[in-house]
Amino acid sequence: ARDRARTAVTRLAAEARQHSRRYDFPYDNNLETFLGVDCTDANHPKDAASWPARAAKADQRDPYFGRVWAWATSPCARSTWTVRDEDAYTGPFDRRTSAPVLVVGNYWDPATNYRGAVSSAALLPNSRLLSSDSWGHTAYGTSACATGAIDEYLLNGTLPAKGTICVGDAQPFAEAAGEQVTERAETAKRTLAD
Repeated sequence: ARDRARTAVTRLAAEARQHSRRYDFPYDNNLETFLGVDCTDANHPKDAASWPARAAKADQRDPYFGRVWAWATSPCARSTWTVRDEDAYTGPFDRRTSAPVLVVGNYWDPATNYRGAVSSAALLPNSRLLSSDSWGHTAYGTSACATGAIDEYLLNGTLPAKGTICVGDAQPFAEAAGEQVTERAETAKRTLAD
């Protein structure tokens, strides 16, 4: 089964590379990815006409992002991805699974709180928490460490060592902070010399 999965992933990667060569710019599939996840993970009305009321209710609940989020998920009304009530798994979520579960949490994810990953890992008896000290939403692609650990789990079922913390390959504020410290040190030296 692992060989078949590895072959399928290799074939899909080759097809993706071949497909991307057709354009002189990289294709960004973030919208399709977002809808693929949200339309299958959440219950959405099947009727597009119900979205204005849904957006207004979401705006009352979360005045900053509720309305935007509601409208962003409106394609789910016509989507064949939408989960049917009888197909949705509603728990329990504290049972041992047939295979270990890798739970990934990113300290600085603005959309999915790290505490949620910690709670989920604590709830699942045979899970492992992979922590990522990276900036942005999700951890995959933020560092060779996180991407490699997730790939290893998905392709081979291998979990990272307990307590693994991956640090993002790009730290957006590290250089600026270092420059400020250097500037302050130089200013302090000049002040002391005067």
